[in-house]
Amino acid sequence: MRTTVLLDPRMGASLLRLFFHDCFGCDASVLLDDTATFNGEKNAGPNANSLRGFEVIDTIKAEVELQCPGTVSCADILALAARDGVALVSVVATSLYLLCSYTDNFACLGGPSWRVPLGRRDATTASQSAANSNLPSPASNLSQLIAAFAAKGLNARDMTALSGAHTIGQARCVSFRSHIYNDANVDAGFASQRQRNCPSSGGDNNLAPLDVQTPNTFDNTYFRNLIALRELFNNGTQDALVQQYSTNAGAFAADFAAAMVRMGNISPLTGSSGEIRSDCRRLRQTLLPLLPRGYFKWAAVACTIVRQTMRTTGLLDPRMGASLLRLFFHDCFGCDASVLLDDTATFNGEKNAGPNANSLRGFEVIDTIKAEVELQCPGTVSCADILALAARDGVALVSVVATSLYLLCSYTDNFACVLDRGD
Repeated sequence: MRTTVLLDPRMGASLLRLFFHDCFGCDASVLLDDTATFNGEKNAGPNANSLRGFEVIDTIKAEVELQCPGTVSCADILALAARDGVALVSVVATSLYLLCSYTDNFACLGGPSWRVPLGRRDATTASQSAANSNLPSPASNLSQLIAAFAAKGLNARDMTALSGAHTIGQARCVSFRSHIYNDANVDAGFASQRQRNCPSSGGDNNLAPLDVQTPNTFDNTYFRNLIALRELFNNGTQDALVQQYSTNAGAFAADFAAAMVRMGNISPLTGSSGEIRSDCRRLRQTLLPLLPRGYFKWAAVACTIVRQTMRTTGLLDPRMGASLLRLFFHDCFGCDASVLLDDTATFNGEKNAGPNANSLRGFEVIDTIKAEVELQCPGTVSCADILALAARDGVALVSVVATSLYLLCSYTDNFACVLDRGD
C-alpha cells in the first residue's frame, strides 16, 4: 500500500470504497468475476464502471499466498488494505514524505488507523440483486441513508462519520449531477464549478473531488464544506454532529475509525462458513480429497523454496521467468510434468517434439528446486506442482526495472520492491 498510494494517491479512496461496497456483507463477494454461469456484483448498478482497486488486492493476495497459502482470506486482505489506504493517503509533500519514510510511521502520512479484527472467510457466492438493493444510492435523502445503515446495524452517528470518507478521492459526474443542477440548497459557486466538468447530459464518468481543497488528504474538510452549504446534510438531524466534526478533526477521526470497525463486523463468515480463496476473483476449486494427509504443510515449504530460488534466478537471468512460464504452458496440455522427462535408449519423451526442441529452457531451475524440496520433504511434492509454482513466481517476480526504482531498491537491499511488481 505504501508504493500503491505513492504512485496513485486516489487508490486509498478507491480501496476504501471497494471495502464499503463489499461490507454490507464483508465477505469479498464483490471481488468475484462474472463467468458464463455466474453473475457477480461487479456489474451491479452502484459498482459498474465505478469500483477500482481489484488489481491491488490481487497483488497483495498473490504475495500473501506465497508466504502462507490457503490461510488469509480475501475479505481480511480487503479490510486491511482499506485501513492502510486511509492511513497512508496524503498530498505527498516532499518534506512530509521524507519524514515519514525515515520514521516508518503510517499515521504521519494521512488519516486515522484502527485495529482490524481478522478471521473473516470468503463468500462462495455473490448477489448482484442484493448489491443493487442494499447499497445506498447517491440519490438517497438523509432519512433513507439512516434507514439503510440501520438495516445493517449501524446508527446515524456511524453513517455520518462514514460519509466523511468523501473527504478523499473522486466522484463520477453521474453520481452528483442531479444535485448541482437541481438542488436549491447547494452553494451556487460550488455548483457552477462542478458543472464545468459535469454537463447536464453526457460525461457520466468525468471525475471531480467532493472535497475541493484537500482531495488527497484524509481530514475534516468535507464537513467544513457541508457547513458552507456545499452538499446536502443541512437542515437535518445530523447538523449538530456535522458541526462538531467540522471543528474537531480528532472527534471525526475517532468516530470514523470506530465506525469502520463496526462496519467490518457486518455479517462476517467465520468458522466453517465460506472458504479461503487462493484467487480473489474466483471460487476455490475442490481438490482436497485428491491430496495426501499433510500435503499442504509440505507444499508451504515448497512454496518458500521455489520463491527463494526464483528470486535469485530472476535477478541473474530476467528472461527465465518467461521461459518457465512457457515450459509450464507446454506441459499443461496435461499439467503432469511429462515435459520434464529426458529421452532414454528405450523412451522418447516430449523435449524433442517440434514445438519444444531447441526451444524450451529452465529444466535446470526445476531440478535445483526439486533437489532442495526433496531434502526437506522427500517423496511428497510433485514435479508438476513445482513447475506450476515456478511459473507463477516467474510471473510475479519479473519486472521492467525502471532506473529510479532500481536505484531505490539497490540501496534498500529489498529485492521485492524491484521484482515483485508484476509489471
